[in-house]
Amino acid sequence: SQYTVIGSDRVFVQIIRTHDLQPVCAYSQCDVSIRSLAITHDQK
Repeated sequence: SQYTVIGSDRVFVQIIRTHDLQPVCAYSQCDVSIRSLAITHDQK
């Protein structure tokens, strides 16, 4: 796996690269809970 998705109970999601643990993207607090997240190989 190239990426790891980390979430918290504060509705924060972070995507990091597995090989060097560098952050790729972060989604800060939202008004609603995130129930699912899909990562595609073509980044669309």
